Amino acid sequence: MNIDPGSIPDVLRADMTNQEIMVSVDTETALIEPTSHRYTSSNGGRTTFIIPPKGVADMANSALVWELVSTEGDGAVAYSFLAGGLGAIQRMTLRSGGQILSQVEDVALYSLIKKQYNDQDYKTGVLDARHKSSNAIEHRVAPAKIATSAATVAFHQIYNPECDQVSTFGKAYNTGANNHAVQVSKTLSNVAGRGAECVVRLNEIFPIFNSRTNLPVFAMASMELEIEWAQAGQSAANGGTGANQTDSCLINAAIPTTAAGRVARTEVTMAANPFLMMDFIHYPEEQMDQIRQQIDTTGIVVPFIEMVATRGVNPESQTAVGGAADTYERIESNHILGMAGKEIESIFIQKDFNDRSLNGLAEIDGNYNQVYTHRNVLTNKLKSQAIPGEEYNFLINNVRIYNQDVGNKALAHHYLSQCEPRGFQCLDAQYDTTGYNVNKCKELLDSEWQGGALTAQTIDLGRSKPYLAGTMSPIGLNLKKYNVLRPTLGNGMRIGSAPIQLSYSRVAIGSALGAASSLRGAVDLNIYIEFKRTLRIHSTGVQVVDA
Repeated sequence: MNIDPGSIPDVLRADMTNQEIMVSVDTETALIEPTSHRYTSSNGGRTTFIIPPKGVADMANSALVWELVSTEGDGAVAYSFLAGGLGAIQRMTLRSGGQILSQVEDVALYSLIKKQYNDQDYKTGVLDARHKSSNAIEHRVAPAKIATSAATVAFHQIYNPECDQVSTFGKAYNTGANNHAVQVSKTLSNVAGRGAECVVRLNEIFPIFNSRTNLPVFAMASMELEIEWAQAGQSAANGGTGANQTDSCLINAAIPTTAAGRVARTEVTMAANPFLMMDFIHYPEEQMDQIRQQIDTTGIVVPFIEMVATRGVNPESQTAVGGAADTYERIESNHILGMAGKEIESIFIQKDFNDRSLNGLAEIDGNYNQVYTHRNVLTNKLKSQAIPGEEYNFLINNVRIYNQDVGNKALAHHYLSQCEPRGFQCLDAQYDTTGYNVNKCKELLDSEWQGGALTAQTIDLGRSKPYLAGTMSPIGLNLKKYNVLRPTLGNGMRIGSAPIQLSYSRVAIGSALGAASSLRGAVDLNIYIEFKRTLRIHSTGVQVVDA
């Protein structure tokens, strides 16, 4: 389909500079209540909004607002460190006249990857304030604040000052001196209106709202926004397990040191109803009539980016554990991603060990302290784990993208950064902990966390480090010709009849220390593919087709 960029009226362009129009614009801000809403902590829920057909909707700056309330105690739980409140959302769907315009699966995991293409200052100063996440991660602390001990080296690489706090200002980091608790401003309250309220802009979730085109909702069929909420947990008293689970969007506010410390504090309710905050732009009647006329005649065609999610599993190891020495096994898997006939812009892959696989369960130690990291007390599963010894490649249109499988982490970061103009931005220790050497892949596990056993000194010296290291390490493939031209049609790679294939491998370890210190569990691969679509708005409704 050939699309004339001029088919989008100037007044619908979010980046327009027509001052004659701009001076005559009226903006109406509306707080939209849901038409239906249900939520339970154990099952999640669903909320539906009807967007009123008035004016031109500034969808990019529209925002979803909500608050969860803890039923177990004031300040007992908080949102996951990296994802924040995004972890509470599973899926979002936008419809017009019953037709799906855009749908985003795995909102938290996908958005978690995309938010890393922002500067650190923006993540901490803007997104953390809205999402109630905690991205203020630093490489080291002042040496004067670290007590002299054999464990001091454990705390010099990475930490989060929002939770690795001293109980007295200026006091040294040593045993018994640290609070290790999430900031109060980012914890849930047991009183509605007093805890962490989340604000998420729609363009932080939907790629379609980064198309720089506003939607003329006044001339479109009824628009509906549906949010499907993720489960948060259930207390033992109400049939739960009695401990926070890895698939919860919430964590303990205080970093626990034992299984007993992970008390059942994940049961929550939603304070009142969530609501949408939207701006509706009203242009002079002349411009509004021009939009109506074009919709009635040629229609308005908007190119945009859509995301589709698929999944794969790199299987668990069959290597025996124990013995006099470690044994290493390379585990390979191939994944068919489809997408024949579509124009692809980017592919992202989130990775995490599967704690429900046989070996994954065996590798969960009694104190929930596994670094690589089936039970991560700061993130739960809302992360993208660095996997030791991983290599990958893609087969697209029957051609290997790379002549050699990508195994160098620095090179993989280079390819990941190509996916967006600002590059992928996180601390090196968040991205890679293996030092590019498979033989060092157990360093964090065995040196300080041997068999899951911790000394009191190690516990208090930088408790956040093991849970933050290697937690932001996705794979990325850029198939755009020019980043500055997205979502221009023809700027991606057209896939022929043969499906995209992903080959992935990693190293599992049969550890001499036993199952609790190995990396033998299956690895979940969540794959997000961005491709081009077009939205056609015409007098009889809307139509969404592949570009």
